[in-house]
Amino acid sequence: MRALLWILFILVALIAFLQLASLAIVLIAAAFGIGGIESLSLMLAGGILVVAGLFAGVLLLRRKALSRLS
Repeated sequence: MRALLWILFILVALIAFLQLASLAIVLIAAAFGIGGIESLSLMLAGGILVVAGLFAGVLLLRRKALSRLS
């Protein structure tokens, strides 16, 4: 179970990194007038979901660690 949580956490972190890279590309494109606000808003919404997933993963790992100390 612990290994599965670590794999899930690593996958979500990788997705977060790719999401940030995509957001940077969209922002650069927007600076040059390529694309629209729709793509930027979709990237931000996806980023919020990824951050929420990372936060949930950290809480799960922390809860598991605290339960072992008790």
